Amino acid sequence: MKDRIKRTAIKKPSHRLKRACIATVSFTLVFSSLALAILLNVSHENKMLNERIDNYTVQIDLLENKNDTDARKMHDKTSD
Repeated sequence: MKDRIKRTAIKKPSHRLKRACIATVSFTLVFSSLALAILLNVSHENKMLNERIDNYTVQIDLLENKNDTDARKMHDKTSD
C-alpha cells in the first residue's frame, strides 16, 4: 500500500508538469499564430497605404507642374 502511495505521489507532479507544458506550448502557438496574422495584415495595409501615398504624390506633382505652366503662360501674356 505504501508503495502505491509513493508511486502516485511521484506521478502526480509529472502529470501536472506535462499538462502545464502542453498548456504553455498551446498558448504560445495560438498567440504566436495570432500575432503573425496581425503582422501580415498590418504589413499588407502598410503596403496599400504606401501605394496610395505614391499615387497622391504623383498627382500632386502633376498638378504643381500644370500650375507652374499655367502661371508662366499667364505671366507671358501679361508681359506682352
